[in-house]
Amino acid sequence: MSNEALKKKIKRLRISSSWKAQHLFHGIYSSAFKGEGLEFSEVRPFQHGDDIRHIDWNVTARLGTPHVKLFQEEHRQNVFFLVDISPSMSFNPARLVRERVAEICALLSFSALYDNNRIALILFSDHVQTYLPPRKTGYPVSRIAEEILTARSSASTTNIQAACDFYQHLRTRHNIIFLLSDFFSSDFDKGISSLSARNSLIGIMLYDQWEKEIPPLGYLPFQDPETKKRVWMDFSRKKIRQKIGENLEEHEKMVRRLFQKNRGDFISISSRQNYLLSLLHLLRKRKKRSVR
Repeated sequence: MSNEALKKKIKRLRISSSWKAQHLFHGIYSSAFKGEGLEFSEVRPFQHGDDIRHIDWNVTARLGTPHVKLFQEEHRQNVFFLVDISPSMSFNPARLVRERVAEICALLSFSALYDNNRIALILFSDHVQTYLPPRKTGYPVSRIAEEILTARSSASTTNIQAACDFYQHLRTRHNIIFLLSDFFSSDFDKGISSLSARNSLIGIMLYDQWEKEIPPLGYLPFQDPETKKRVWMDFSRKKIRQKIGENLEEHEKMVRRLFQKNRGDFISISSRQNYLLSLLHLLRKRKKRSVR
């Protein structure tokens, strides 16, 4: 893709995502991700009914009358996008998947910024390749989209655990984390558990619809984008096409169970699916849980 074509694509993406965030997502996003911490507001004289645990003893001693600390819900949070850019997320025709990832991240970035949050990006393959720290200004959403669309990886595998470990070393407070991947990685259970322990974790599995609905194309070379292993397969055989689709379905169920076990949210989105409906459904589910 030429630089000029890339600029046009990012501009269209920015305009479209901004409109959707303002008109379709703003209210529901705010209610789905209420601040889960408390921040100090002010000190005032003690009143009947106040919790004695909130008495500020330093101010009380200085002024000679009981004073209490007041707190308010902490609304500003950091929103981290952990994005898998390994070969299985990048090979043709999965470039459609990469573009869908950029669209989703742009939409959620605008939603976060409109809610006074800061956004951050971590791109990973078998290691972390790019890190943009949390900021509310200085990272236009177009920068996030450009990093995702232009990232290249020479890695042969995916290592989700490495991305989780990198995040943990940042030692940040409670954040919102969107983990976007096809989740074809080994031994990342501990990483998911550690991320969900102190954060709002949302897993988004991306795949190309072709992987579930392979047409009967006859004999074709099939190459694993990560191991580079190449075999010829007869896609005219219904059993082979069904087996590939069933394997993907089983993989999705396994990842969903892992997120559910760790009280994280999870959705799967294909490159040809209306991702707006999937995201809105996710946010509505979180909103219902928050008002219980």
